[in-house]
Amino acid sequence: MQQDLVLLGGGHANIQVLRNFGMLPMPGVRVTLITLEAETPYSGMLPGFLSGFYTFDEMHIDLVRLTQWAGARLILANAQGIDTQGQTVLLCDRPSQHYDVLSINVGICPALSPVLGAEANVIPVKPISRLVSRLEALLIRANAADLPLQVAVVGGGASGVELACAISYRLMRERRAAGIMSTTVTVSLISRGPILQKFDRGIRKAFLLLLQVQIWAA
Repeated sequence: MQQDLVLLGGGHANIQVLRNFGMLPMPGVRVTLITLEAETPYSGMLPGFLSGFYTFDEMHIDLVRLTQWAGARLILANAQGIDTQGQTVLLCDRPSQHYDVLSINVGICPALSPVLGAEANVIPVKPISRLVSRLEALLIRANAADLPLQVAVVGGGASGVELACAISYRLMRERRAAGIMSTTVTVSLISRGPILQKFDRGIRKAFLLLLQVQIWAA
């Protein structure tokens, strides 16, 4: 009797499940991946991508190739709900998909509406697919005029520090390549408390020496 394992979302956990099934298939189990995007980013490479060290293709996993290799089905669709009683995933403009076992790994999408002005002026890191397109728009704007540029990164954890360093490096490099030498790039890191407060004091001190950004405690 066939069992249906449905992977909802192309996050890291579900990617690992596909990899394991590709290496060691389980007889009688049909695997289906439901995701909106045909490519999924590896978030650990995001700072390197923002810095310009990695290309878009290098940072992303091709889900079409991965599912074909793993012998799984791929459904590119937007899920709008889950019927736990009927054991089905409800899809927009597509038939519902039955599951015997369901794994949900859809990632996060921050709510910007509670923060005044955020929807018009903030570039959220997640989902990364939207960040990529808005980053390109930021780079175009940064190189369009010989004017000072100010960017703020909110969050003093490891991710915030990495992103602040990466954005500062990329913007200064892009502007130099565009021949803009007379103006400055200011990247401010805004944190509720000390940056990297969960890390050892020596590590925090070392990063403070490396950071070419302004730090604001809020």
